[in-house]
Amino acid sequence: MQWSPLDAARLSALSPRDSGARWLSVLAEAGVERLRGDGPPHRAMAALYDAAWSLSSHDEAVTETRVTDKLHFSAPPGMWLLVPGLYVGFILLAAFRNDFGARLVAFGALWSMAGLAALGVLLWIAAATWSLRAARRQQHTDAQQARAVAARAVARARDTLLSEPFVLRVRENRFLQHVPDLNRIEKEMRTLAPTDPQFAALQQQRAALTAAVTALRQAPPERWSRDGLRLSDQRPAAPNTSA
Repeated sequence: MQWSPLDAARLSALSPRDSGARWLSVLAEAGVERLRGDGPPHRAMAALYDAAWSLSSHDEAVTETRVTDKLHFSAPPGMWLLVPGLYVGFILLAAFRNDFGARLVAFGALWSMAGLAALGVLLWIAAATWSLRAARRQQHTDAQQARAVAARAVARARDTLLSEPFVLRVRENRFLQHVPDLNRIEKEMRTLAPTDPQFAALQQQRAALTAAVTALRQAPPERWSRDGLRLSDQRPAAPNTSA
């Protein structure tokens, strides 16, 4: 029978600035799993994974909108046949002019029209590119705002999971345990001297929580349990007032 603690330290080290891919990787390494069940740990883990996947999709949206697409101008079908046709047509039109100056005017009209058309195309490309970039900048801003909301959601889902203790069966012979009060007590005890009065109180609390974990290990729950894993459950005995 294998017992694994939830790696709360690694989960707590994650921040909203971390990418969704980073969140998903750490969730798997810390022992968080998607399990079937309707208990609070099952729902909290599923919500955390959903929030991490949502953050990852928002990261992709931010990346996609950061890149400005280039606008490619495609000539209309048949344009390359139209250009030499116009050229030949204007040459013939100029050939039927008796005056040399009229021929030059007729032939020069082709280049004037071509120049105006090219100028119009360049202006259209510039306007379309500016509009596209403005739209992309707005999309990027919207994507960043949506990403910030998703980042706060995944942090809240992480805090929800870590706020409650549990012992959870994740496989036939594998259990996942999370006792945040025990972790906190052991951390505080490392900062105190054994002679400190608070050290003895923390020792008693640790002993009570350790006994609860030991009891669950000796009789593993079929679904999930948090019996005795909270300091609020370790209520002192009522004082004896009889005299």
